[in-house]
Amino acid sequence: MEVMSRKYNDLKPIISQFKKVLITGPHGAGNKIATHIIAEDLGIPYHRGENTWYHEDYNDDNVDVGLFTYHEQMKDKEWSMFAPSQAAHLHNMLDYLDDVLVVFMYKSLEEIKDYSTRNSFVRNQTHLYELGTRSQIIDRDFPDLNFLKNWSVEEATYFLWENKQKKFIKNYIELEHSSLSGHKLWVSKEDRKHFKEWQISENESK
Repeated sequence: MEVMSRKYNDLKPIISQFKKVLITGPHGAGNKIATHIIAEDLGIPYHRGENTWYHEDYNDDNVDVGLFTYHEQMKDKEWSMFAPSQAAHLHNMLDYLDDVLVVFMYKSLEEIKDYSTRNSFVRNQTHLYELGTRSQIIDRDFPDLNFLKNWSVEEATYFLWENKQKKFIKNYIELEHSSLSGHKLWVSKEDRKHFKEWQISENESK
């Protein structure tokens, strides 16, 4: 599936065909607000699919450790899933994505890096995990991309998706964060300047 538009209103007819939607991309690219908006518009549950996933643990019996075990548990449910930490693993998850729409979020690198600067958890903990697991994925699956280990997490995430992963994904779209503006759940950049980490509305803090 290849769709040229990255605008939400153009993509809604495609999104509405699915009852399982996995939203991923670099941390800070608008994954969370997109997940909430899609859950709202499709009438399906919001689900947080985040953890420190490592390829050597894919089949671990603990659903908080084993990515495949986790998706096995979720396969018969409906969900809009917040899953930026699954981005590096997409090409290894094909058995669980057959009836899933993967939404890969796009936002300018400058804005994403600004978010990482403001979010100390992402900067000091999430990025350390991302760098580690992505290095393992590169060593195991894409040894020709060893140079990506010297790139920022955000740049490496987009390069890996565009050049190696998305050609294997049956159902995917790419969604521009800014195209969500105008939705009733959207909060402008100016109005969210005072928000805490991960906050997407005035009434929500995490």
